[in-house]
Amino acid sequence: MLRVSDSSYYCAPQVFYFEPHRKWYLIYQVGIPGQRKIWVAYSTTSDIADPHSWTAARPILDGGESDPRREGGLDYWIICDDQRAYLFLTSLNGKMWRLWTRLEDFPRGFDHCELALEAKIFEASHTYRLKDQDQYLTIIEENGRRYYKA
Repeated sequence: MLRVSDSSYYCAPQVFYFEPHRKWYLIYQVGIPGQRKIWVAYSTTSDIADPHSWTAARPILDGGESDPRREGGLDYWIICDDQRAYLFLTSLNGKMWRLWTRLEDFPRGFDHCELALEAKIFEASHTYRLKDQDQYLTIIEENGRRYYKA
C-alpha cells in the first residue's frame, strides 16, 4: 500500500464535516510515485484545529471497472443528501462524472458511476446544493475559464 510519505504530489483539497461519523473529512489527490496515476484519498480528524490529528491517506476508489479515472479523472468533490454521498470528478476528455454511495457505506462503496455532464469542460468542478431548494449549482473550468452550470 502507498504510504503518504512516498508521494510528493498532493492537490485539490476539499474539507467538510460528515455528521454521521462526527468527523471532518479531507478529500484530495495523491500522486503514486513512479506512475502517472493518482488516488482520490481521504483523511479524517475529530479536531480540525489540530493539524497533527489528521489520519494517514486512505484511497476512496479502487481503480476497478466502474472507476472513471481510466479516462484521466481529477479534482474530486463530495456532497451529501439525506441518503447518499456523491463524488464528482472530471476527466480530461470533457466529461464530468458522478459516483454515489449510501451514507452508511461512506467513504467506501462508490460503485454507482454515471456521466453527469459532457461539454467543453476541463477540471475543478465544485457542486453545491442550493439552500432550501431541490436544485444544484456546478462551477467548472474550461482551460482557465470558469463556467457556471445549474
